Amino acid sequence: MSAWSEHGVAPLAVRGTRAEPRLAPLWVRLLVFFVGTTMAALAYVQLLHEAPAGTALAVAAVATACGGALSLGLAAVGDARFYGTTPRRARTARAAVAVVVTLLALELGLLAVGVPLHLVAPWHWGALARAVNGGLGQLGSWIWPYTGSAQWARVSVLMLSGTPAR
Repeated sequence: MSAWSEHGVAPLAVRGTRAEPRLAPLWVRLLVFFVGTTMAALAYVQLLHEAPAGTALAVAAVATACGGALSLGLAAVGDARFYGTTPRRARTARAAVAVVVTLLALELGLLAVGVPLHLVAPWHWGALARAVNGGLGQLGSWIWPYTGSAQWARVSVLMLSGTPAR
């Protein structure tokens, strides 16, 4: 007699269901994400002299809020059978939610690190790329932490950390 039948439990393959991992509640996952993101941002901003550590919390909060919005948005359009629609339409809706929230997070993140509002629009990303390239070019001869005051050099560093420039 097998161990499965002794306990009256059929293996998952026999039951026809798939095993889904149990996840912690969303608020717990977001809290862990916020703590990890904040720690990473605080470590990374040390590349700048007089690092803006207090604002790392705000940027981590924006990232966490966008992650929460993405989780809730994807859950809202989750099951095609619930809404009586086709699986293809459900996948399309999930993709649309993911794209919109990702673009929103990117836009808010760019604003948070000090990118001027007029460069945040996607049709101005070419000018933004040129400005960031110029800022990265200014960093080549500095000893770290960066002590200069060039705006685009600081913004370029902070874009990677997710922390706003002063």
